[in-house]
Amino acid sequence: MMEVAALVALTLLLGALVILVAIAVGKRKEEIREEIEQAAELTADGSAAKVPASKKPKQEKLRVRKDKASQHTFSHQLLAASLKSHSANVTCLDFSSNGKYLASCADDRTVRIWSTKDFLEREHKCLRANVDLDHATLVRFSPDSRAFITWLANGDTIRIFKMTKKEDGTMNFKAAPEDFPLKHKAPILNIGIAETGTSETS
Repeated sequence: MMEVAALVALTLLLGALVILVAIAVGKRKEEIREEIEQAAELTADGSAAKVPASKKPKQEKLRVRKDKASQHTFSHQLLAASLKSHSANVTCLDFSSNGKYLASCADDRTVRIWSTKDFLEREHKCLRANVDLDHATLVRFSPDSRAFITWLANGDTIRIFKMTKKEDGTMNFKAAPEDFPLKHKAPILNIGIAETGTSETS
């Protein structure tokens, strides 16, 4: 009878020991799984994972390399300069009739005026005209190169900017007090100013 009681006690003790080991292993696996999930979240956010390397699955050991958007570099024997100033896509360019200026407009709500005499220099300075509450998609110089017109994307209208020289020799841009009224129902493809400077077409 004593042998049976000892055998039952030993069986219960071994069973309890097996249950405790199973619980400890299960908790450790759960901790490792949580560490891997946290590392995956940090890696997805672009941060470095801090989980020890031995606990990572083989798939996570490979780093995902994020490629930067490469800038295009152009080379051509006739390339004079690359003009960089806009922070969004350039939508239109126009040279003045006297050849002194180049106007560029972009989705960044600005029109930039570049001096063509600086094209062969190392640095290219430009003057900025802000397009309030809209952005220009088309730009054209007037025949006398003292003003330019823009087609505004959201307003579907034409805005005139007058160019004046300050006393220090820099240019100043002043928008006309009112924009032209909306006349077209179809999208505008191009704009222009008559040689006389008295009318514009769209």
